[in-house]
Amino acid sequence: MGKPEKKGRALTTVVASNPTNIETLLRVENLDILFGTAKQHVVAVDGVSFKINTGETLAIVGESGCGKTVTSLSIMGLIPCPPGIIDNGSIQFNGKDLLHLKMEEMRKVRGNDIAMIFQEPMTSLNPVLTVGLQMSEAMMAHKGISRKEARKRAIEMLKLVQIPEPEKRMEQYPHQLSGGMRQRVMIGTALSCEPKILIADEPTTALDVTVQAQILDLMNDIKAKLDTSILFITHDLGVVAEIADRVLVMYAGRTIEEALVTELYENPIHPYTEGLLRAIPRLDQYLSADNSVKEALKQMPGIVPSIYKKIEGCSFAPRCPYARKQCGQERPVMKEVVPGHRAACWKPEW
Repeated sequence: MGKPEKKGRALTTVVASNPTNIETLLRVENLDILFGTAKQHVVAVDGVSFKINTGETLAIVGESGCGKTVTSLSIMGLIPCPPGIIDNGSIQFNGKDLLHLKMEEMRKVRGNDIAMIFQEPMTSLNPVLTVGLQMSEAMMAHKGISRKEARKRAIEMLKLVQIPEPEKRMEQYPHQLSGGMRQRVMIGTALSCEPKILIADEPTTALDVTVQAQILDLMNDIKAKLDTSILFITHDLGVVAEIADRVLVMYAGRTIEEALVTELYENPIHPYTEGLLRAIPRLDQYLSADNSVKEALKQMPGIVPSIYKKIEGCSFAPRCPYARKQCGQERPVMKEVVPGHRAACWKPEW
C-alpha cells in the first residue's frame, strides 16, 4: 500500500517502494504521564507506544486534550516536574533512553538531534530579540560555530523555507512578520542544526488555508531534501492526508489505532476513527447541485471522559455504538488486525 497523492480533491494511491533498510530512529514504549500532586493526579498519557522510522512522517491525530502535545513534550524532555511526572515507559533514541539522560545530555539532543516546531510561533519566538539572533543562538550552541558563520547559515535556512529578502528579515523582530513568515522562521530554526527528527505540533493551526498549504508543501520538500523524519501532530485529518505516511490515532490519552495513511482512510477499524472520518465535511455528500443541504453533518454522540475519572475498560465505550459489557470492564490492547494495521477494540468480528 502506498501513500496518498493529492490530485484536486481526490486521493489516489501511489505504489511505494518497500525498502529493506528501514531503520527505527525513535521508539516510545508504554509511556505513562501524570499531572497533579501527591494527593490527587490525572493521567494525561496512558500506555502510549509507537515508533518513527528513517525518512517517514508519522501523524498523531485526535481531539484536543487527548495527549498528543504532552507526548511530544516528553520526547523533548520538556514536561515540567512538578506538576508533571513520567510514571512509566521508555523513549529510545540512538540506543539511549531519553528519560534517563542527565539535563546536560538532554540539552545536546534537544534542538540538535530532535527539534520541535511549536504550535504558536508568536509565543515561541522572543519578542525582544531579532529573528537573526534567535536563529543563530541554536547553531552556536550545538555546532560550536562563530556568530558570523551562524548568521550565514541562518540566511541560508531562511532561503530554504522560502522567505523573501532573508538578509532584511534577519534584522526584524517577530511582530514585524506575518503569521506564515513566523512559522517559516520556526521551521528554519528547527532545521538549522539538521535534526534527525522534526516534531511539528499543529504548525498550521493558526494559519489561513492558503498559507497552510504552502507550509505543508514546504515540509514535504524539506523532508525530501534532508531525509528528516517528522512527527506531525494535528487534529485535522485533511492535513494528515497531505503529509503523513503512517497515522496514530489517540483518544483520552491512549493509542487506539495505527496504520498506513491510505489503509486508515480506506479501512478504519476503531469506531472512534470511523466517527472522525464520517465527521469530515464533504460537499458532494452534504450539498446538492443547487447548494441545498442534503443531510446533516454526522457527529459522534457523547463527550470525552473526565480526566479525573479512572477508566476501567475501553475509554471510548460510553460513546461507542458497538459497546458491550466487556468494553466497560476490560481494557483492549493494541493488536494487528491486518498486516501493518493495529487497533485496540473488542469488536466481536475480530
